Amino acid sequence: MTDTSIQYSNNLPKQNMPKPKKVLNTLSNPLLIMLLLFGLPYVLSWYFLYGGDPIAFEQPNNNGELISPLIPLGQFSLSLKDGTTLSNADLNGNWSIITVTANCEKACKDTLFTMRQVRKAMGVNRQVIKPLVLLQSPEALETLKFDLSNDFPQLAIVSNQNTSTQALITAFSSVTPEIENSIFMVDPYGNLMMVYPADSDQKGMLDDFKRLLKVNKPKL
Repeated sequence: MTDTSIQYSNNLPKQNMPKPKKVLNTLSNPLLIMLLLFGLPYVLSWYFLYGGDPIAFEQPNNNGELISPLIPLGQFSLSLKDGTTLSNADLNGNWSIITVTANCEKACKDTLFTMRQVRKAMGVNRQVIKPLVLLQSPEALETLKFDLSNDFPQLAIVSNQNTSTQALITAFSSVTPEIENSIFMVDPYGNLMMVYPADSDQKGMLDDFKRLLKVNKPKL
């Protein structure tokens, strides 16, 4: 190709080449920006659901067994060993950890120890963690070699069976067949939300409480 042809090709009309200023004006168009902001998420969602490869979401990092959907426990009135009563209204705004026993042998003692130590380790936030034990027989604690009123005075002992205790046990039985010595967590709104089987790790339960209380900050 001669120098003349090269010069001629360089002088071809450039009307088809986009001007930089016009491109910038197009990209800064408010309508285009709004379409990108509000439309792009829907496009990406559609793609990942129907067109792309499956996404490997991170598994929940809770240590207890999460109950889904949550089970509202409703209204109840529990008769305590000291002659007082405890209602759902008394527990509103608090986190409750509840266990059930018919005969407090080693597994029961370990569960009560876990409840006490986890609550104690929460520092000032322990005030909003209410521990309860439901006795399925009045003699369930007779095998204990220590006095709970001294070693775990915060523990509410539900000693008398009534319709409320039966309703709670029915709710617990719906999420696990092994209700004895499991620990059931109830949120501040009265929903059964998590269960820890007997012999669950204290550290796992403590980690769960730390995360939960960051999200739902207690009013002390």
